[in-house]
Amino acid sequence: MSISGKYLTVTVGSGVGEVEVADNYAWSVDQGGDNLDRTTGADGGKSRTDVGVEDTKIDIKLYLDIATGQPSLVRRGTTLTNLNLYRASGDADPAYTFPEALVLNRREGGEVRGKLELFCQITAQGDYDENDP
Repeated sequence: MSISGKYLTVTVGSGVGEVEVADNYAWSVDQGGDNLDRTTGADGGKSRTDVGVEDTKIDIKLYLDIATGQPSLVRRGTTLTNLNLYRASGDADPAYTFPEALVLNRREGGEVRGKLELFCQITAQGDYDENDP
C-alpha cells in the first residue's frame, strides 16, 4: 500500500474518448451543503442540525504549459462530461466520477523562477459515484 498521491490524475470523458487533463498535480472533493437548524424546546437548550441540499465542490490544480496553452478545455462556464478523479493513474476505477460538472472559477498565476499554475473550482451537477480505496 502507498499513501503517496504521486500517481494521481484527472480525466474527462469515458471509454475510448477518455482524455487525461494535462499536467494536473492535485485534486480535492468537498462534500458540503446546507446545514439546517432543527432545534426545538425538547432538545433541552442543545442545538440539533439536519443535513440539507448537498453541494459538492471539486478543486483541481494544474501546471500551465505556455508553449501549447494547455489545458484550454478548463474555462469558467464549461460543462465537463464524465469528470474522473483517480488516486493513481493505473487504478481500474476512479475515486470519483462526476457525469456532469460545471467549472465555476478559474484562477491562473505564475512567478519568477516558479511555475505557471491553474486552479479550477468545479461543482457537481447532480449525482456522482464515489469508490472507496
